[in-house]
Amino acid sequence: MPLLDKLLEKRVRLVDFECIREENIGQRLVAFGKYAGIAGAFDFLRGCGEFLLQKGHQSPLIYLGSAYMYEDYDAMKNALSTVSKNISTKGLPKSESPMVFAVTGTGRVAEGIIEVLECLPHVKIEPSNLQAYLELMKGEEATKKNKQIIIS
Repeated sequence: MPLLDKLLEKRVRLVDFECIREENIGQRLVAFGKYAGIAGAFDFLRGCGEFLLQKGHQSPLIYLGSAYMYEDYDAMKNALSTVSKNISTKGLPKSESPMVFAVTGTGRVAEGIIEVLECLPHVKIEPSNLQAYLELMKGEEATKKNKQIIIS
């Protein structure tokens, strides 16, 4: 609610496309799918690379282009494969590892997001187990190759 209050205060126009419905029947007119999740996750990962670079850290994520720059999904998967290999060999910045990504939905968009994240070296943890897992990792080297990205 505080976020919505701030948006109203700043007169930000917020449109939730998933709520656009046919007047008389209530059927949704707009629905996002798996490919929206794929494109969004891809662009988000690129943004993570840019954020890390701004903080002075080089990471394999910086080599991703924006989703629209790729000819098709196969080209995107090839780029993710290269980044995945680089994460496995070179790692992510120690001060930023592990990176934890929480996917809060279960629909088609979430399916696309998870599909992209699973292309990278990762561990999948249920939200209820995340804190215990992070505590366990404190005693270990946090940047082990297979534990740098956590999907919760």
